[in-house]
Amino acid sequence: MAAALRPPIGGLLVEFDWRWIFFANLTGAGVGLAIPSLSGVTGKALPAHQWGSGSALTNTARQLGTVLGTAILTMAYQSGISMSSVRYGWELIAASAAAAALIAVALAFGWKTTTTPA
Repeated sequence: MAAALRPPIGGLLVEFDWRWIFFANLTGAGVGLAIPSLSGVTGKALPAHQWGSGSALTNTARQLGTVLGTAILTMAYQSGISMSSVRYGWELIAASAAAAALIAVALAFGWKTTTTPA
């Protein structure tokens, strides 16, 4: 959530006085201190064969929180956004996801595994 709050808060603070940019960067420092701690907890709490899954889950939660926080704050603070423009955004997301899926399928079928003789 801090990553989503930093741009609007920073923009408001800078509008009043440039010296306030220091306080806007404190949220970035907080995120920078929290993420390694979360990774450390994942590494400490899980057995070695599950570190990859734990790390992936931690990063997924971080990314979802950033995206949802940014989307909610954007909708709350931008009075000029109408629901029709939100629908265009969803169409763009769907088209991007479809293109990514097609590329992934093409790469999966085109991927050649090489075996080395023993």
